[in-house]
Amino acid sequence: MNILVTGPNGFLAKNVIKKLKKANHNILEVSYKDSLASYKDQIVKFQPDVTIHFAWFGGNNYNDATSPNQFYKNVPQSIELLGYLRECNKHQTFIGLGTACEYGEFTSPVDELDKEDPFDLYGLSKLTFKNYSQVFCKVENLNWIWIRPFYVYGPGDVPTRLVPKVINALLDNKDVIFDECRSIVDYLYIDDFVNAIAAIVDKHTEVYGVYNICSNKQYKVRDIISEIKEIIPHTGQVVFDPLLNKKRQNYTCGSNAKLKRTIKWNPKVSIRVGLIKTIKNIQNERKQ
Repeated sequence: MNILVTGPNGFLAKNVIKKLKKANHNILEVSYKDSLASYKDQIVKFQPDVTIHFAWFGGNNYNDATSPNQFYKNVPQSIELLGYLRECNKHQTFIGLGTACEYGEFTSPVDELDKEDPFDLYGLSKLTFKNYSQVFCKVENLNWIWIRPFYVYGPGDVPTRLVPKVINALLDNKDVIFDECRSIVDYLYIDDFVNAIAAIVDKHTEVYGVYNICSNKQYKVRDIISEIKEIIPHTGQVVFDPLLNKKRQNYTCGSNAKLKRTIKWNPKVSIRVGLIKTIKNIQNERKQ
């Protein structure tokens, strides 16, 4: 199968590409670091059966998520990509990567029927392109799938994200100070995410619409940090200071029932096993 993947250097995309290559798919990698227009002829010649659109600027920290660049740097290029797919002749499937942030604030696990109400520009820009791509694919007779990952972690994650940040600090025996960390989130190990995407690709002609990819479990951020602390021997302190200025205390958890029904997928890696694997990977990288 010919599979076009944008944003191949990102955490999620890199791992998905490895899996798809092992399954002997032909992969065309398109990076937004280059001019998207420079790929037009390659894309049309490649004639993708499936396009997986990972590429997206920002969203990994608060400043990115609240920047107008979420629109200026992402939506026009994403629309441009769809225009190139229009010039490909065969029937195709477009898989867009959304975000749990599209849902906004909830107090119980969200499913795909819940109304979206994003609270930042990252979520709003993703939702904007989601709606555009859905209508575009309907008009152009492309199969359309929209994926909403929740908190995916594991080896190769962005160093500034919570899990690798805490791991590196404790391996360096540094003190780490947080606010009370009362947010409740859904964490999913990268291998489980990758297996879900691979299964969707394999059955792409039978799959349509929006799908959460998540563990269907709820974790306090405070407990994740404490779990890492238990695994790593260290001399530094981990402090949860209620006097610190508090960021938004989110509840970001989802239901994966629709995906499980559709592709018979189940997450297999427990949070402790996933954290141990992530810690070992970081330790090995630090030795190199």
